[in-house]
Amino acid sequence: ARVLQELISIDPLAGEALILLGQERRRAGDFEKAEFYFERAEAIEKFEGEAKLRHGQMLVALGRYPEALPMLRRALELKPSENLQRYVAQVERVSKGRCDARTCPAGRAARRPCHRIPREG
Repeated sequence: ARVLQELISIDPLAGEALILLGQERRRAGDFEKAEFYFERAEAIEKFEGEAKLRHGQMLVALGRYPEALPMLRRALELKPSENLQRYVAQVERVSKGRCDARTCPAGRAARRPCHRIPREG
């Protein structure tokens, strides 16, 4: 992490380093700092798609689906793929409270849904 931080201090537009730092901070449980790094990388056109994907994945892991979906959709626009399209569809289902063990975006091998979202109202 130190080398990556030195790299971005030299080159603030080192998008790949920003994404890697975001992932490292996510693994360490420092979600606020991870978000900071992802957002910086998102502002760099060349890295926007990858940064939005990683940021969105972190938000999904935190159960913040409404925030994750626009990022994941934008990542899909920038980097179309069948896998990402399926992932976005799964997150959309989860955000509507229709997750099941087979389609859970977290990939949990559970016998029951692991992402039930209470209905508002």
